[in-house]
Amino acid sequence: MALTTKDLTCDVLVVGSGAAGAMAAIKAQLAGADVLVATKGPYPSGNSTKALAGYAAAFGHSDQRDTPDIHFGDVVRNGVGLCNQKLVKVWTRAICDLTEEMRGWGLDVIRQDGKYVQVPWEGHMYPRMVNHNRVTGKYVMKCLGEKSAALGIRSLPHTVVGGLFRDEDAISGAWGFDYRNLQYVVIRAKSVILTTGGIGAMYPVGDNVSTATGEGFALAFDAGAEMTGMEFSHFLPTVVSPKPLVARFAYIPFVNGLINQSEAKLYNGRNERFLARRFPETAEKRIKAEDLVRYMGEEIFAGRGGKNGGIYLDLADVPATFESDPTYARVWQLAARAGIDLRKERMELIPYPHDHVGGIRIDELGRTNVPGLYAAGESTGSSHGASRFGGSALSDALVFGAIAAQDAAVYAAAMDAAPRVTKADVTALAETI
Repeated sequence: MALTTKDLTCDVLVVGSGAAGAMAAIKAQLAGADVLVATKGPYPSGNSTKALAGYAAAFGHSDQRDTPDIHFGDVVRNGVGLCNQKLVKVWTRAICDLTEEMRGWGLDVIRQDGKYVQVPWEGHMYPRMVNHNRVTGKYVMKCLGEKSAALGIRSLPHTVVGGLFRDEDAISGAWGFDYRNLQYVVIRAKSVILTTGGIGAMYPVGDNVSTATGEGFALAFDAGAEMTGMEFSHFLPTVVSPKPLVARFAYIPFVNGLINQSEAKLYNGRNERFLARRFPETAEKRIKAEDLVRYMGEEIFAGRGGKNGGIYLDLADVPATFESDPTYARVWQLAARAGIDLRKERMELIPYPHDHVGGIRIDELGRTNVPGLYAAGESTGSSHGASRFGGSALSDALVFGAIAAQDAAVYAAAMDAAPRVTKADVTALAETI
């Protein structure tokens, strides 16, 4: 089949279509911009559906002592003081109003007597997770998808963006490849918002969707954007064996919950309870999620991992009542369907990057140092410092998707001339391909 090239123009090009990308597309369109979304999967799609327990917003509905200022303090403390605090202040204040706006679009989250039912989460001083049971991300994406459809937002599904064009110092568009139709696309855009997510799918096991391969970092870097915090990732444990239990969902509530609430234990490849050696009185219990993964990683790197290089989770002494508990039942059911007795066969766990914390450096308006280039969501690295704790990824992505879009629309509206992609740009693209 012969390859063809399609030429397109827009005011604002959004690359990626998770929560940050879909929100950016909606807000830019509402601001009057001509919007186009290029996304590797269908529109909308991405890792945002993986947000299970909810996202943090300091309404103070479950505990009236909670405020955005306290939320701000929790984020900065969790980021080990390395956050861009200007961004954190914007985010923790804006998320409540944005949630109310999304509710007007049809966001379905749990409320009672006119208030949000907010649940607690590790690292947050007060219960502040806005949620829909344990599938919050799916309902957020459903809301954003329906709003996008109502606005008639244009999208290029199944399209991998391979590079950005610049006209002198400023961004002037992008090129990509529609892999379903075997067609190259050249997009002239007055501004570009990168919302391409993280790197989790570059690891062989984990819960990220298969499109999370980090090319947004390369797109920005090659275009001259500054990066920050690229050494930081938020690692969690996941199953590497038995193979039928390898699944793309977060195992951390299952692992930490059964350790702290029952008699689950961790063993290294030498059948030693290595954390009992470190903490004789408590062993695995009462260890925060990130600390637990770090201790596991240290044991693995010391050469004391199991058959697949991991740490064993032993459930032999876990009471049977946990098998029907909603937090844990999913894994027990998965094991039962595969004919695995979790009381006799240990699960082997390895660390994987649930979130990448570093990324493209942005300011309070979602701007990079390259004129016309914006970014939001997990592709950015300014707001979380050294760590992203539960409830933060989706909350941050929604806010900066909205903020970046509004400024990108203003930037595009102020441009008199159409974005310029030269013949030399297209020639260079052909040589690259």
